[in-house]
Amino acid sequence: MAANSGDIKFGTDGWRGVMAWDFTFDNVRKVAQAIADYSRGKLGVAANDRTLVVGYDRRFLSRRFAAEIAGVLKANKLSVTLLDAPVPTQCISHLTMKKFWLGVMVTASHNPPTYNGIKIKWAGCSAPETLTAEIEALIARNSPLLSEEAESPRGKECRAQYVSYLKAACKRQLISSKLKAPVVVDYMNGCGAGIFDEALGYKKLFAISGGTDPLFGGRNPEPIERNLAQLMVEVKAKKAAAGFAFDGDADR
Repeated sequence: MAANSGDIKFGTDGWRGVMAWDFTFDNVRKVAQAIADYSRGKLGVAANDRTLVVGYDRRFLSRRFAAEIAGVLKANKLSVTLLDAPVPTQCISHLTMKKFWLGVMVTASHNPPTYNGIKIKWAGCSAPETLTAEIEALIARNSPLLSEEAESPRGKECRAQYVSYLKAACKRQLISSKLKAPVVVDYMNGCGAGIFDEALGYKKLFAISGGTDPLFGGRNPEPIERNLAQLMVEVKAKKAAAGFAFDGDADR
């Protein structure tokens, strides 16, 4: 028997669950409706344009889960932007700094491939516990409204905006001028793949595990020693100055 909505609890930086057990489409829709109820309560009937943004990682069905969330929000007469491709969680945080009031990210971060989850971002960072507690209290209070549209909401490209922000924030030329040895980055098959390369712009950067793999190459996408054997080998082989690793949603 699958877990019910009473088991949905927001802990440190979100709610996570095992797919097809407690992280189901039914429960995801209930959470989306709670987010909608919370948003309407805070914003009123006349919600601002592009009020909420929904992103997702590379995990199995993450895009579908995100589309369901966006559909429920839209059915509740909220203006919502669904991204068109996987992005790091920090991208959603960045988008809530100025452009969007609330961000929803479908990800289970560093957890095993069988997990998925939902993070809520607000004002450029993780939503405070007071905010998530209010959303949690609204779960299952109202039945999810479903979009009448046959197709899921169309996605929008926002990755480039985030990369531009990173380029402006880091001292690219200074780093490149001081750094002479190679650098190796292990993306752990997560949604941060390619972003470190683009933001840093360092010609001697070598990336590994950058492809999409919902099973993360048979390891948990958590950058701890037991999962970084390949990175260690590459750093030594290339006599690199440093090796970097990012977890599944690239927030650590």
